[in-house]
This record gives sequence, C-alpha cells and structure tokens, in this order.
Amino acid sequence: PLVLYYTYEIDVNKPNYNTPFSEIEGVLLQSQYRIAGVDMQFVATNVSSAPVKNEVFEIPPNCQQVSLTEMQDLVNKFNK
Repeated sequence: PLVLYYTYEIDVNKPNYNTPFSEIEGVLLQSQYRIAGVDMQFVATNVSSAPVKNEVFEIPPNCQQVSLTEMQDLVNKFNK
C-alpha cells in the first residue's frame, strides 16, 4: 500500500511540483513509490528553516541531464 505523510505547516508553494505526488499541496515528510521496478522510500529526518547556501543547488559541470525514460533504462540495467 502507498504511504504518504505530509504537512501544511511548512509554507512552500507547489512543494511536490516535480514528483509523482504533484497534486498534494502539503510538504511531503515521507513517501514511497516504485521507479523501474525499484522501491524507493524518502523520509524527512529533520526540518529546519535555516537558509540554504546556493552552492547546494549548483549542478557540477560533469553531470549529464537524462530523461525519465533514460533514468528508468539505467535503473533496469542495474537490476539485471
């Protein structure tokens, strides 16, 4: 069964925009789902209102962007 925990107490606009749970307006604290046959679980272990440095969001130059299909293919290769 699908298990989700979320809260409306953290004020974030469209916090799940880029997730399978985009229709949920609360901030996800725990979620689980399956991508390419791999069960994934995400759990918030800490919530803080401290500012986050911009460097955390910088994409290193050696990273390569991939589509969802490419990501699923990569995960499937590791599952064999």
